[in-house]
Amino acid sequence: MRIEDEYNDSMWCREYLKDDEYVKWSGKSKSAGYLRYLFLAVAIPANIFLFYSLSTNLLDMIKKVSSGEESVITLIIASLALIVWLPLFLSLTFGLFVLPGILKKKTLYAVTNKKVIQKLGKSVKVMNLEPLPQIHMSITSRKGYGTVTIGTTYIHDNSGFMHYIPWTNKSCIVLYNIDEPDKVYRMITNN
Repeated sequence: MRIEDEYNDSMWCREYLKDDEYVKWSGKSKSAGYLRYLFLAVAIPANIFLFYSLSTNLLDMIKKVSSGEESVITLIIASLALIVWLPLFLSLTFGLFVLPGILKKKTLYAVTNKKVIQKLGKSVKVMNLEPLPQIHMSITSRKGYGTVTIGTTYIHDNSGFMHYIPWTNKSCIVLYNIDEPDKVYRMITNN
């Protein structure tokens, strides 16, 4: 069974349910749109070109330093710029654009009559709805996608990445970028 079929069938959350519980809603995050992919399509070739030009300039500087035309300090500064730039580019690109997309595809949500379940890979977070915790809903896209936050401690950011970091948002579950968040909000609050 594919993961898309799995969350539609609500089969993945059956093991977390008790006898008197039933699934009201099951879903996962929707796509963040094409802006992220547009950035990657522009940023990666631009940074490859920048890396190529920095490395060729560095090789030219090495030749000039060995012949005595350039100072060693200039070579050290250029080397440091290249050494700092490459890991910074890779970590920012992966951390802000690639990793959230991967994590969104692996995150499943379920709302039952008694609790909310979030499954990220193999880790599962469950929050009971009795007593009813603080719940917040916001529409985050023109397509009607939105975020429903269940719990009290939520670090909000616009990148959509912070709720995937394991040590943040421990006392809440964030149903990030879901379709029809108002419907899910009403299911949770029983309105």
